Amino acid sequence: ANSVSTAASASVPVPSLPEPLANANQRYRAQKQQQVALQDESAKLAVFQSANMQFAPGTTTQTGIPRPAWEGNQVVCSWDGPVDRTQTLRPILLPAAGQRILAAVRVTLLVVLLAMVTGVGGLPQRLSRRSRVAGTKAAVVAAALLTAGSVSAQDGVATSVAGKPVATTGETTQPAAVMVMPSPALLDTLRQRLLQPDDAFPHAADIPQAACTITGNQLSLTATVHAAISCAVPLPGRFAVWSPLSVFCNGEAAVAIRRSDGHLWVWVPEGVSTLTATGLITESSEWVLSFQLAPRSLTVAAEDWLVTGLNADGKPDGQLFFTRKQQREAGQVAYDQTNLRGVVQIDRVLEVGLVWKLHTTVRRLSSTGRAISLTVPLLPGERVLSGETRAARGTIDVTLAPAATSSSWESELPVTPTLRLVAGESPQAVERWSLVTSPVWNVRLTGAGPVYEPEASELIPVWHPWPGDEVLLAFERPQSVAGKTLTIRGLGHSVDLGSRRRSSSLDLRLESSLGGEFSVGLPAAATVRAVELEGRSLPVRREEGRVLVGLQPGQQKLAINWTTDEPLAQRATFDAVALPIDAANVASQMQIPNSRWILWTGGPQRGPAVRFWAVLLVAIGLAGLLCRPQLSPLSFPEWLLLSIGLTQISLIPAIMVVGWLYLLAWRGKRDPQTLGWFSFDLLQLLLVFLTITSLVTLVIVVSRGLLGTPEMFIAGNGSSRTRLIWFSPTEGSELGQPWAFTVSIWYYRLLMLLWGLWLANAVIRWLTTGWRQFTAGGAWRWRGRLAGPEPS
Repeated sequence: ANSVSTAASASVPVPSLPEPLANANQRYRAQKQQQVALQDESAKLAVFQSANMQFAPGTTTQTGIPRPAWEGNQVVCSWDGPVDRTQTLRPILLPAAGQRILAAVRVTLLVVLLAMVTGVGGLPQRLSRRSRVAGTKAAVVAAALLTAGSVSAQDGVATSVAGKPVATTGETTQPAAVMVMPSPALLDTLRQRLLQPDDAFPHAADIPQAACTITGNQLSLTATVHAAISCAVPLPGRFAVWSPLSVFCNGEAAVAIRRSDGHLWVWVPEGVSTLTATGLITESSEWVLSFQLAPRSLTVAAEDWLVTGLNADGKPDGQLFFTRKQQREAGQVAYDQTNLRGVVQIDRVLEVGLVWKLHTTVRRLSSTGRAISLTVPLLPGERVLSGETRAARGTIDVTLAPAATSSSWESELPVTPTLRLVAGESPQAVERWSLVTSPVWNVRLTGAGPVYEPEASELIPVWHPWPGDEVLLAFERPQSVAGKTLTIRGLGHSVDLGSRRRSSSLDLRLESSLGGEFSVGLPAAATVRAVELEGRSLPVRREEGRVLVGLQPGQQKLAINWTTDEPLAQRATFDAVALPIDAANVASQMQIPNSRWILWTGGPQRGPAVRFWAVLLVAIGLAGLLCRPQLSPLSFPEWLLLSIGLTQISLIPAIMVVGWLYLLAWRGKRDPQTLGWFSFDLLQLLLVFLTITSLVTLVIVVSRGLLGTPEMFIAGNGSSRTRLIWFSPTEGSELGQPWAFTVSIWYYRLLMLLWGLWLANAVIRWLTTGWRQFTAGGAWRWRGRLAGPEPS
């Protein structure tokens, strides 16, 4: 009998509690399973609703033109004082062509400034002192003004990026699960309860028919009981709701066995028996008649009560809800009456898509603790599909348990030109309507005006009607116009180059309103490895060099992978790909092996740039400037070869090597007697430090050249030495084929080997000359004493 108890606490029991621990655990598992089932059903409903709001098959709807996804620069403006509301900010924008012209002028002015400072070409000698000073100032000011724009813009972008708030997320530490072993006394109690004889309920007794009559506050119950053996059966109704005053079995006083969970259990003999019980109900406007052994058929006679919870065939759904009808005396108005009923809100969400649906939720507005029972009218043609409630004769009975807060169901509506919503006049319920429509419908509203809730993610019309308010919804399908029904929103084309085989992939973001076949033209020698649509693998279909894929209406992602048996050439390009329509936001990526030396690239303007050749020109110019002073320790060919090799390291070590050579030359022409002993020895220590640092730097340069990879200063659009990335805002049906000119890395290493042999020979000569310059006039002066060999 304890196995059907429903009111016990779900906490961990102790031996003194009337309910076993196993029952509480079973109910807890059942509740968890029910919650998981509801979550799964909600997820499935959300997916189905999303599909329901898509375009109908065969609908011609424009998908729009492919638009580039431009990313603009952000400039942050700030003021250090008050700003008047009448003041305006007018930005002056310069096109790309103007930027190129300014860049050329900026470089020209910087070259002129450098020539005037270093005296290249005798330019300062040909200018007077005043014009030379004025020209120098003008060049400095012009160069500063021309570079200020780019520097300030970069700073603004960096400030805007750095000024973004950083979202921080906290981590919640879940408490560890603790297993508590029951005590031996508890285990003994549970063992005794399990070994108790069964009461033969509910399999040994059944109630096929029952009748309930309510007159005033008196309840009379008659039930026919079929018992296979002599056993105890529970009477309907729980104590405190009604209390049986007299119970008879077959005309004789029944034997009461016990009260369990508020129900009275009586003894019935084997066979067919008739139970008759009479008692009083509580003074309440609402109460619930519950069953542990529900009758198969029940008739209720209660003129002053509204009864819900009976099926159409008279079988109760677990509980019967009784609500007292409103009694209005003469001269009494509605607001003078005592109404203890619960109040609910009927929320109807009308989903007008491919299939018309109605999602209805009854939410409790009054406090919990009292059961609520009401009858909700259905819309014309509404057909209930889900939910625990049942509809009959255009209405649906809704019951909320004392602890329940809501009840919901889903219905289907017929597609009609018009739909009328009328608010009911029930004193127990208020209504709320919402309308969600797909793009395939146009809706005209007549009647009560809607509101738009600001907290909603989408602007949908919502009504909070008064009793009797009406809204007429008129639906019509819009006429389609000519336009694109397929758009490529984005495309990624990548290729991974190998010495004998290349692997390519094509990732497309498509939007289609009709679906159908989508064809992609690939080279005849290409072997298609995989075709995936929205992550689902599809069989490969090729006809006349084109891959065919069946699309569905809506947005989707398509991925095609193929390989080509082709040796790696010096001019590596992408495979030719043909599309049925134009594409936007085309990103092309080429993966270069480490065994190749990239010399040049070509493709869209927004892509990689090999800046080594510009650096090489600068190195040649610097070599020409470094050999001009009379103090120069090297000739122009030597400076040229050294500058080319130093391009493979950072700027600071390269400057130290150049400074070391110039400082040695200056030391050889300097008389030690003109310097104090401390300054002279400090200069010698600096020369020793620079000599060691320069030799280590040159060794690193040679080792990188022979064993490492060349530094070609490749940058632009996230590109690197082994990965080249191009971006094109729009492309035609024939995709572009960016290219890269590469040679074997062994050419670079051969050149570095020759440069290293020259450098080894040159360093020996530089060290010999440097030693003579280092020891000229003596190597050290300790407190005025010269130490070291005399200069020859």
